[in-house]
Amino acid sequence: MRQSLLDFHKKWYSSNIMTLSVYSRHDIELLEKWVTEKFSAVENKEVVVPDLGSPAPFPKENLG
Repeated sequence: MRQSLLDFHKKWYSSNIMTLSVYSRHDIELLEKWVTEKFSAVENKEVVVPDLGSPAPFPKENLG
Protein backbone atom coordinates (compact mmCIF):
# COMPACT_ATOMS: atom_id res chain seq x y z
CA MET A 1 0.00 0.00 0.00
CA ARG A 2 1.37 3.40 -0.97
CA GLN A 3 1.47 6.11 1.63
CA SER A 4 0.31 9.54 0.52
CA LEU A 5 2.10 12.71 1.47
CA LEU A 6 -0.86 13.68 3.65
CA ASP A 7 -0.68 10.34 5.50
CA PHE A 8 3.03 10.88 6.04
CA HIS A 9 2.36 14.39 7.37
CA LYS A 10 -0.37 13.17 9.74
CA LYS A 11 1.92 10.51 11.17
CA TRP A 12 5.32 12.21 11.33
CA TYR A 13 4.75 16.00 11.50
CA SER A 14 5.24 16.28 15.25
CA SER A 15 6.96 18.92 17.35
CA ASN A 16 8.76 16.41 19.56
CA ILE A 17 11.00 15.29 16.67
CA MET A 18 11.59 18.75 15.13
CA THR A 19 14.38 21.25 15.44
CA LEU A 20 14.17 24.87 14.34
CA SER A 21 17.02 27.19 13.45
CA VAL A 22 16.45 30.89 12.91
CA TYR A 23 18.93 33.35 11.48
CA SER A 24 18.02 37.01 11.15
CA ARG A 25 19.15 40.58 11.55
CA HIS A 26 16.22 41.19 13.92
CA ASP A 27 16.64 41.26 17.68
CA ILE A 28 16.11 38.11 19.73
CA GLU A 29 12.92 39.33 21.43
CA LEU A 30 11.20 39.92 18.09
CA LEU A 31 12.44 36.60 16.71
CA GLU A 32 11.17 34.77 19.77
CA LYS A 33 7.75 36.41 19.35
CA TRP A 34 7.56 35.44 15.67
CA VAL A 35 8.72 31.88 16.25
CA THR A 36 6.23 31.40 19.08
CA GLU A 37 3.40 32.77 16.93
CA LYS A 38 4.25 30.65 13.90
CA PHE A 39 5.35 27.35 15.41
CA SER A 40 3.64 26.87 18.77
CA ALA A 41 0.64 25.38 16.99
CA VAL A 42 2.67 22.41 15.72
CA GLU A 43 1.18 19.45 17.53
CA ASN A 44 3.23 17.10 19.67
CA LYS A 45 2.09 13.64 18.61
CA GLU A 46 4.64 11.89 20.82
CA VAL A 47 6.20 10.34 17.73
CA VAL A 48 8.94 7.80 18.36
CA VAL A 49 11.50 7.68 15.57
CA PRO A 50 12.11 4.08 14.52
CA ASP A 51 15.53 2.50 14.86
CA LEU A 52 17.05 2.64 11.39
CA GLY A 53 19.29 -0.28 12.10
CA SER A 54 22.98 -0.79 11.99
CA PRO A 55 25.12 0.67 10.64
CA ALA A 56 23.55 4.05 11.31
CA PRO A 57 22.76 5.93 8.09
CA PHE A 58 24.61 8.96 9.45
CA PRO A 59 27.52 7.92 11.71
CA LYS A 60 28.35 10.29 14.57
CA GLU A 61 31.69 11.19 12.99
CA ASN A 62 29.78 12.57 9.98
CA LEU A 63 27.45 14.76 12.02
CA GLY A 64 28.35 18.41 12.59
